[in-house]
Amino acid sequence: MSRQVATNAAPLDWYVQVGGLTIGILVMVAAPEWVIGGLKSAYNALPFAPDVAIGSVTQQSAADTQTDTPTAITALRQAIIGQESGGRSDAVNHSGSGATGLGQVMPKNIEAWSQQCLGRSLTQDEFKANADLQIQVIDCKLSEYWGQVAGDDETRVRKVAAMWYSGQADLYDDPTPQSWNGNSYPSVKDYSLKVLERWKEAVQQQPPALSNGTGNNAKPAASPQAASSADPDRFTVEVWINTDSGPAPASGIIIRQDGLILTNHHVVAAGLLYVKLKDGQQFTGRTIASDVTLDLALVQLDGAANLPTAPLAESANVQPGDTVKAVGHPMGATWKHTEAQVLGTDSLCGLKALDNRCIRTPSGFLHPGNSGGPLLNARGEVIGVNRAIQESTGEGVSIPIEVFRREFKIP
Repeated sequence: MSRQVATNAAPLDWYVQVGGLTIGILVMVAAPEWVIGGLKSAYNALPFAPDVAIGSVTQQSAADTQTDTPTAITALRQAIIGQESGGRSDAVNHSGSGATGLGQVMPKNIEAWSQQCLGRSLTQDEFKANADLQIQVIDCKLSEYWGQVAGDDETRVRKVAAMWYSGQADLYDDPTPQSWNGNSYPSVKDYSLKVLERWKEAVQQQPPALSNGTGNNAKPAASPQAASSADPDRFTVEVWINTDSGPAPASGIIIRQDGLILTNHHVVAAGLLYVKLKDGQQFTGRTIASDVTLDLALVQLDGAANLPTAPLAESANVQPGDTVKAVGHPMGATWKHTEAQVLGTDSLCGLKALDNRCIRTPSGFLHPGNSGGPLLNARGEVIGVNRAIQESTGEGVSIPIEVFRREFKIP
């Protein structure tokens, strides 16, 4: 049973582009308002799947960890769920605490945590009924905790487990047995060691797309170039998502021949339906890695092979005044190309981890539906992932490609 302490921080609203809808993004810093469409928050319920990473990962120095952060958080979520509920999304602790769901979240935390992580408050019944939302909340909080603790991987895992179980990271080695409402529970030390054991097993079982096995400092390998296409329409895809107003398209980028797609976290968080290529092929897929703090995600298509891939630049390497192109599916158009000149390369981006690092473009360049699509240089290389527009100015921001290369390692 977990006795988590709800955060008292008050998030502020940001918005990003998905289809013609608005999805609220929450950050902990003062910022201008950004738009990604017109729906406040829409998520599609999915069955619990332990190998699906829909997580958020705070930035950290490579010196503090040997495991790349998406893998670490995904494995930690699996370990916590295994220890708390054994994978039962409808589990409720009947000893008096009412702890609910995959991570056995205390009722008093469900409303605050869902507001923080999803942009809307859930009731206990809504939370219990939706495993996908539970996973998003769990990953969001684990990522927050991961960023608050220091040490090597194993120490950090135990400290985060202690926070989940007791609310206090510094109790991770405390051997005192715990109790709740007259019931006895393992000590924080025993609990954190059990979670660590499960975490180690989960890391070994992570899919190869999450890591090239060379450690956090290694440079990610490039996408297979044999299938790289000079035509951006061939490697830009429609990513269809589920919303309260029905299906809507966002965008994505094919980065591997077997159908590995790079897009935004806020795109897949809305509920992935299917992915469509320009030649008419359609695929289902699953999110295998996602980072809410960077608003990036990887989707693996089912049964794809020999697909054309995007030429990824090593870094954005653009200056104000350089010409760039976006490809996406804005405002009902499909595979629409827009062109503009870069306004700045040290822009705010609507996310604390990305502020002063994003590429800013003029009003009218990006529109709802461009989210997750490529930003291209004059050579046709992908130099960024389009993210959002600022509501007050209409100016767009894109995430530099080096952010993806550094944080998401692919074979």
